[in-house]
Amino acid sequence: MLIENYEELVKHNIRPEQEILTRHFSMFGPVPEGLLKQVTNENWRRALEIGARAGEEVVKQNPLIRFSAWGVDLGPEAYDMISGVTNLDPAARTKIDRVLSHRVWQEEVDESI
Repeated sequence: MLIENYEELVKHNIRPEQEILTRHFSMFGPVPEGLLKQVTNENWRRALEIGARAGEEVVKQNPLIRFSAWGVDLGPEAYDMISGVTNLDPAARTKIDRVLSHRVWQEEVDESI
């Protein structure tokens, strides 16, 4: 369950950082092992694993929350770029030089809209 206001988070003993992770994982997950391997601190790794499980529960309730479900409506170039910059595996994430030279910035905009 995603909570929309801070008071509700506090009432449920949820830190805002936990909610942000859950949202990110539910939208851009599932969480790859590559991310978890990079976290050497056991407490942080456990926190990421808990956030990942919470994100998957959100997706079970609402599969359309995943970027892979709604992002395709943005078009193939935008989908490709956003998928790259939101990749949960830092080693596989699109680097800034590729983002800046991405084809999405060369798409022509229909100014009649």
